[in-house]
Amino acid sequence: MKLFLCILVLAYASGICGKVLPDAVTKLLCHRSDPDLNECLLKNTGKILSLLANGIPSYNIDPIDPQNVKFMTTEGDIENVKINMIMKNITLYGLSTTKYNKYTFDPDSLTVDLSLFMPHLRMTCEYYATGRLFVLPLESSAYFDGNCYNSNITFNIRLKEVKRKGITYFAVEKITETVYTEKSTINLTSIVPAEQPAVNVIQNFYNQNNRLVLDTINPLVALHGPIYYQHVIDRFLRKVPAEELLPK
Repeated sequence: MKLFLCILVLAYASGICGKVLPDAVTKLLCHRSDPDLNECLLKNTGKILSLLANGIPSYNIDPIDPQNVKFMTTEGDIENVKINMIMKNITLYGLSTTKYNKYTFDPDSLTVDLSLFMPHLRMTCEYYATGRLFVLPLESSAYFDGNCYNSNITFNIRLKEVKRKGITYFAVEKITETVYTEKSTINLTSIVPAEQPAVNVIQNFYNQNNRLVLDTINPLVALHGPIYYQHVIDRFLRKVPAEELLPK
């Protein structure tokens, strides 16, 4: 889950409204010629995120906290984990509390190094899953309510410039992610009441062996997270010319 990048926040604001932005947002946009560009990005991106947290209806800007995602799929087969999961009606809470510890952008190589801290992220959804965790069967369908606490996340992003109708836009060329979450808990309510005992087994195993499970599934998070982020970021970057997103 997402979860959101600084560059996505800027693209979100500019991409939806074009050049017609609230003055409070416009004055916080950074210029690539700024000798203190990285300091500007680190300081102002959090401010923009706070401004957009509840949305700005008069500018057609939807809230970003909570964030809603209609549909996602996850599948993987690694040591001790095999899973195929469909998630619907996903809601993420807590994105506006993100703290930006590091943001460096090289305008020549178009590379971004980003370090975030999220004190609390909550996710609710409806899911359908098959697979196994160690020897525990994961076949289930349930309403999911999960909480992650004290997550440290780093992103390495390489952008590229693409031209459409003579206008230059940014697009993601590559993105990698590392995540360490201190603690996570889940609550599962079976969609089929008769299957609640089996769902309880999955829930209790996760909560009682939290550190083991988080470390075991981390390679899947690192593999599938960037795929989702690239799709979301590119969706916004396609809407706003590079010069508007990061003026010279």
